[in-house]
Amino acid sequence: MADPAAETDLSTTPIIPPPGQTQATRNQPPAFEDGNAVPTESGSAHHKTRQTDRSSVVEGESGPAQTPLAVSETAFGGLFYLVGRVLELELGEQLWYAGLLENPVLYHAARLLTGPAASDDPAPAVFSGTDPGSAVPFPTVEDWALAEVRDKLLATLTAELNRHLDKGAAGSAIAADLDTLATLFLLRSSIDSTGPAEQLVGLTAAAPALLFLRRAGLPENPTDLLPILTIPATLLMPRGRLLVTMPMSAIDLNLRRAGLDQNTGWVPWLKRKVELEYL
Repeated sequence: MADPAAETDLSTTPIIPPPGQTQATRNQPPAFEDGNAVPTESGSAHHKTRQTDRSSVVEGESGPAQTPLAVSETAFGGLFYLVGRVLELELGEQLWYAGLLENPVLYHAARLLTGPAASDDPAPAVFSGTDPGSAVPFPTVEDWALAEVRDKLLATLTAELNRHLDKGAAGSAIAADLDTLATLFLLRSSIDSTGPAEQLVGLTAAAPALLFLRRAGLPENPTDLLPILTIPATLLMPRGRLLVTMPMSAIDLNLRRAGLDQNTGWVPWLKRKVELEYL
């Protein structure tokens, strides 16, 4: 049996698919030891009373880990509304095909979305699948990778907006709106550079935010987004799942009608499904 300590740390190693593997197969949930795969259905967030045993153990893909169930309290439960928008935009796949790990890019994008108040909050790390206790450096991004991701992101954003709202929306107008919102997020932050990495992080924050705000019929700026993201929540991570529990008072009928608070199903960069619930 291989020594687990000698295994590669995938969180810091570029993803190189083995022969025959595609992005589609990477997106499939793993089968656990009992042969049951993680369910992938999407559906509306459910409302119920749930008793949680906080002393349960987490069973990972390689077997049981005798550690307490991971529980965090956050002030930014609404950030997880954007997981579905990242999936709709195929943003993780675009980063992956450009040779970039999703996790650090999504972490810094989540920090832009939540602003300075989230500096000690676990939500950006949980959102991105990074370690809440570790610093996450900016990724190294080449100009060609930035251009490739931007072009693909603009195409998927245009398609999603046309599908949901603006039939025949001009790509050039959407590009200007995307760049403007990315600039606003960067200006609000402490980032003092505009290199390819910073530009990519700005676009990664702006694209799901723009899709969310426009579908919700809200002004397209960080100031109007932040109150929606600022919802107290408990983040619970049992095996194969991330449960985001928000208070019943956080239910927003506008978001519900727009389909923006649905469960997402399997999330590749988190290696678990995300479920939103209100108690």
